[in-house]
Amino acid sequence: MELLNKLTIKNLSLNKKRTIVTIIGIILATSLITGVATLLTSFQKSAVNIVKESAGNYHYEFIDVPIEDLKYIKDNRNIENLYVIQNIGYSKLENSENEYKPYLYITGFSENAMGNLGLKLLEGRFPKNENEIVISKHIQTNAKIEYEIGDEITLDIGKRTIDGEELNQNNPYSEEENVEEKFEKEFTKTYKIVGVIERPNMNVENYSAPGYTVITYLENYINNKKLDVYTRYKDLKIQDKTTSQILGIDEKELKELNTNEAEGTEQKNTENSNKKYEYERNDSLIRWENMEFSEGTTTMIYSVATVVILIIMVTSIFCIRNSFAISITEKIKQYGMLASIGATSKQIRKNVLYEAFILAVIGIPIGIISGLGAIFVLLKIISNILKSNLAEFEILFGVNWIAILISIILSVVTIYLSARSSAKKAAKISPIEAIRSNKDIKIKSKKIKSPKFIKKLFGIGGEIAYKNLKRNNKKYRTTVISIVVSVAIFIAMTSFMGYAFKTRGIYYNDYKYNLVLYNSNNESYNKMLEIAKNPDIESYSIMRGIGFESEELSNHYSEKRNEIYSDYEVDRTPLLELVSFGEQEYERYIKELGLKYEDVKDKIILCDEYTEYVKINGESKYSTYRIYDYKKGNTIQGKIQDKEIKVEIAAVTNKKPKGLENSYNNAGYGIISDEFFEKYRDDKYTGANMYIEAKDASKVQEYVEKEFSKDEFIIYNLDESKKQEEAMYLVIAIFLYGFITVISLIGVTNIFNTITTNMELRQKEFANLKSIGMTKKEFNKMIRLESIFYGLKSLIIGVPAGIGLSYLIYDAFAKNADMGYILPWQGILISIVAVAILIGGIMRYSLNKINKQNIIETIRKDNI
Repeated sequence: MELLNKLTIKNLSLNKKRTIVTIIGIILATSLITGVATLLTSFQKSAVNIVKESAGNYHYEFIDVPIEDLKYIKDNRNIENLYVIQNIGYSKLENSENEYKPYLYITGFSENAMGNLGLKLLEGRFPKNENEIVISKHIQTNAKIEYEIGDEITLDIGKRTIDGEELNQNNPYSEEENVEEKFEKEFTKTYKIVGVIERPNMNVENYSAPGYTVITYLENYINNKKLDVYTRYKDLKIQDKTTSQILGIDEKELKELNTNEAEGTEQKNTENSNKKYEYERNDSLIRWENMEFSEGTTTMIYSVATVVILIIMVTSIFCIRNSFAISITEKIKQYGMLASIGATSKQIRKNVLYEAFILAVIGIPIGIISGLGAIFVLLKIISNILKSNLAEFEILFGVNWIAILISIILSVVTIYLSARSSAKKAAKISPIEAIRSNKDIKIKSKKIKSPKFIKKLFGIGGEIAYKNLKRNNKKYRTTVISIVVSVAIFIAMTSFMGYAFKTRGIYYNDYKYNLVLYNSNNESYNKMLEIAKNPDIESYSIMRGIGFESEELSNHYSEKRNEIYSDYEVDRTPLLELVSFGEQEYERYIKELGLKYEDVKDKIILCDEYTEYVKINGESKYSTYRIYDYKKGNTIQGKIQDKEIKVEIAAVTNKKPKGLENSYNNAGYGIISDEFFEKYRDDKYTGANMYIEAKDASKVQEYVEKEFSKDEFIIYNLDESKKQEEAMYLVIAIFLYGFITVISLIGVTNIFNTITTNMELRQKEFANLKSIGMTKKEFNKMIRLESIFYGLKSLIIGVPAGIGLSYLIYDAFAKNADMGYILPWQGILISIVAVAILIGGIMRYSLNKINKQNIIETIRKDNI
C-alpha cells in the first residue's frame, strides 16, 4: 500500500496541470462554503451589535425590585451581569416650550449601566459621582432650554401624584380639568453637568414620558425607592427557568404570561399572577443572540444559506468528480497492470481516496484562509459604503469556529463524494480490460448515428464532431451541467437585480416631492408657510384634512364593495376625507385638470380610486377599483363638524395632488380649496403635513432643524432614503454578483479541466485522423464544430432554465408590485457571449498544443 501511495504522489507531481486545476476547484468550493458560513456569522454579530447600541446589552429587565431582593438576583447562577438604575425623582423645568414635558427626570445609573443601556454620549463624559449629571440633548432641541457642560444647577426633587397615587414615566402629563396632578417636593440637590447624551431609547424614556431624562451616578441606594434591574444571562437556553426563579413563579405560569403579552391580554392576567415584579424582555437581542424567531426569520436565513451551500456543493462535486474521473481514465492501464501483479480492488480504491486526501489537505486550508480573507475585505468595503450612506450602520466581521468546522466537514464530504464513484470504477475494472483500454469506448452504433442535416450543413467534419460528442457523452456531461448551472444562475440573478432596482425606481419616481414635514401642533401651518419662503424650495403643498360623514356615502360604499367582493360583507361606515393643499399646489392641480378656481372653490374634486391587497375567491392579489359611481355635477348630503352640508362634485379623477401620490383612503379623498377648508376646519386640530420639492433636500432639512429645532417636525428625507436604499441594493448586488462569479469560476475551472484533458487524451485519435489525410483546416473545423455543438447544447438547456428561474423571481415580486414579466435578455446575451468566448478560447488553447505535436510520435505513444 505504501508503494501505491508513493506512486500516487509521483503521478500528482507529473500531472501538475490537472493537479493544480483540481486543487483550485477544491479551494473555490471550500472558500465559498466558508464564506457563506462567515457571512451568516457576521450578519448575526452585526445585528446583535446594532441592538446592543440602540436598545441595550441586557436580556431581561425587572421593574420595581426592592433593594433587599437585589442579592437574590445577583446570586442566581445564570446571571452573567446586571445593571441597576434607581429613579430619584422629578424636578419642575421652568420655561419648557413643550407643555406636555414640564419636568426633568433624575435617574441614578450604576457605572456598568451607563455603557450597556444604549446611551449615546455626544459631548463630555459620564458622571463619576452622585453630584454629577449628564443631560439629554432633547432638553435643548425640544424644551428650548440651553445648558452647558460645567453649569451647576440646583433642583427641587420630588414626586408626581394624582389623588395620592405616585406617577412615573409611563404616565403622561395631563392638564385636563377633572385631573389634578400634584408635585410634592422631597429634597433639594445641586448637580454639575459633565456631559450631553442623545435622547435615551424607548426602554429608558418613551415618547409620551413627561420628564426629560437626566442621569447621575448611582453611588448609594435611596432606601425608600425601588430599583430597576437589567440582567444578562449566561445561557439563554434556560432563560425561562432563570426568569421564573427570579419572579418566584413556575415556568408554566411564565409561558402563559408571555403568551398573553404576545396576544395583548397581559393586563387582564397580571392581576391574578403571583410574580414578585413586573418584567420586560429585550426581544430583539435575545432573538439575534439565540437565533429564535417566531415568524420564521431564522428558518428563512438558514434556508437561504443551506440552498446556497447545496448549490456550491453540487457544482463543486461535478467539478472535482470530473477531475478524478479524468484521472482514472488516464491511469486506467496503470491500475490494470497493478491489478495483474497482485493489487486488490480494496487497495486500488484506497489509492484513489488517498489521492483525494492529499488534494484535500492542500486545498481545504488554503480555501478556508481565502474564504475568510475574501469575506473580511468584502465586509470592509460594504461597511464603508453603508457608513457613508447609512450613518450609524456598520457590518462587523465575525468568525464562528463551529461554522469553520462545518465548512471543513462539508468540504471533506464534497471531495469524498467526488472521488468515491471514481474509486469504485477503478476497483471494479478487470486487468485485461484495463490494459486493452477498450471499456470506455464501447458504444452501440445506433447511439452515435448523426442526423442527415448535420452532414449536409457541416460536411464530414461536422458529422465526425457530432459523433465525437455522442461517443464521449459521459466525459462531457459534467461540463455541460457546469455551464448550465452558471448560465441559469447568472440569468436568474440578473433578473432579480433588475426587478429590485425597477421596484425601487418606481417607488421613488412616483413622488413629486423629496422632503416631508409632519407636525400636529396648532401652529404648524403658519410655520410651514414660513419654511416655504426658503429659496431652495421649488414647489410645495401643505396638506390639511377634515372628515365628511354621510349616510348616503356609507350606503353607496357598502353596496359597491359588496358587489366587488362577493365572498364577504362590508359593514364599515366610511369617512370621506376632505383635504386642502395650499394655494400654490391647488392652483397647479386644478390647472392640470383643466378647471378654473372660481368654478371649483366651493366644490370637491373626488379622487376615489382605491388599491388594496385582498383575498378574493381564495386568491390573494392587488385590486384597484373606483369606490363610488358619482359623476361631475352630482351632490352629496353629509356633515362636517356636526354641520349639515351639501357638497357638489366638480370633477372625478384618479390624478392626485403633491402628497397624495401613493396614499389611499378606503373611502376616498375630496380635494378642496384652502378657502373651503377655512370655513369648516376644526379649531382643536389644525395639524398639517408639508410636501416639498427642493433643489437640495438635505439643505432644506438642515434649515428646518436649525430654525425650528430638530424635534419640532418629524422629517422624512426621500433623497436620503433613496440614497440609503441604493446603498443597500449595491450591497445586495455585490453579494449576488460575487456569488455568481465564484460559482462561475468553479464552472470555468471544471470546463477548462475537462476540455483540455480530454483533448490531450484524444491525441492518438487526432493523429490517426491526420495520418489518413485530414488536413489542418478540416481538423480545426471539426474541433470548432465540436465547440459549437457543445456550447449550443449547454445554452439550449441553461437559457430556458434561467428564464424559468427569472419567472419565479418575477412571481415573487409581483405579489407586492406587478410590473409585468420582463425577459432578462441582457443576462441571456451576456451568457451566450461568455460561453462562446470561454469554450472558443479553451479549444483554441488546446488546438495550438495539439497542432504542434508530431503525428508519428503521438501514434507511437502508449499514454500521455
